[in-house]
Amino acid sequence: MGSLPPRSRRDRRAPLGALRRRPAALLASLVLAAVVICCLLAPLYAKYIAHTGPDANHITETVKIGGRTVDVVSPTGVPIGPTWQGRFLLGADENGRDVAVRLLYGGRNSLQIAATATLVTMLAATIVALLSGWVRGALDALLSRLMELLWSYPVLLLGVALGVTLAVGGINLGVITLRSGSLLLPSLIIGVVYVPYVARPLRAQVIQLAGREFVDAARQQGLSGARILLSEILPNLSSSIIAFLPLIFANSILLEAGLSFLGAGVQPPAPSWGTMIAEGTRLMPAGIHLVLIPGLMLLATVISANVLSDSLRDMLDPRSPTIRLRPRAGGLNWIESSSVELVEREGA
Repeated sequence: MGSLPPRSRRDRRAPLGALRRRPAALLASLVLAAVVICCLLAPLYAKYIAHTGPDANHITETVKIGGRTVDVVSPTGVPIGPTWQGRFLLGADENGRDVAVRLLYGGRNSLQIAATATLVTMLAATIVALLSGWVRGALDALLSRLMELLWSYPVLLLGVALGVTLAVGGINLGVITLRSGSLLLPSLIIGVVYVPYVARPLRAQVIQLAGREFVDAARQQGLSGARILLSEILPNLSSSIIAFLPLIFANSILLEAGLSFLGAGVQPPAPSWGTMIAEGTRLMPAGIHLVLIPGLMLLATVISANVLSDSLRDMLDPRSPTIRLRPRAGGLNWIESSSVELVEREGA
């Protein structure tokens, strides 16, 4: 097989140009950016267009549609569907709350939790991988067994167990206190359970990099271990870390939705896409829009983040290790522990 083509100077200096040459990645970026921007503008939409808040109850009110006066929630308990106008653009739920407003505010909560969880995962996983892959010995054995312990539990089951336990009493560590209902609780839970799925592939790369010539040269120059990790090892992990970010972000959104659906994530009345789907299932099939709307928003966000992750990995370094993903129970993407292997791209 031929050698891999070198990366062009434009790819290194103008990643946006490389992104434009990948229509799927460009579309995914635009969709993800649109979702984030719309959710950030939720207060403006609620104040100036919908004229209601995410928790405001309009169950006894009426709305005019095409000159007709319609109950927001019918006497039989069925909420109004999409009106395609300012108020109740996407309909109402069983309590007469504006679905469009709750969708945007729920997206803010879901995105905030996923972003915080992703940062927790990447920070913890990088530290564990650097220490475990560089120090080795007893520390590596201890950290590896801890990662295997977390790895042995299905992520959704572990998340539900931690979520139910902490949702009641919160966390009180003396210095840090998180009360029940805080968005940091599901963020920390999701961030912790995904650490081994990132730490183990990164650890394999650290071990591989530790035996390279440039690391031996750094040792001969008298650089300390910490200096070598920060100046030599960590920069070589940057492309993998960046590629992991949207992937973990997507899986964090999925796990948050699953936890909230099961009552172990965001606690009512605070909205999230998972809680909206759970509430909508009670009104199926008459209120099918209550499930479809947040479900489609969740699907678009997760698919866009996954496509962006794959494209980022290819753009940052065509020679980078390929991270194999396989579906497992719960419908999530799981990062295999033995997945880091050097391969040549097709067509190279």
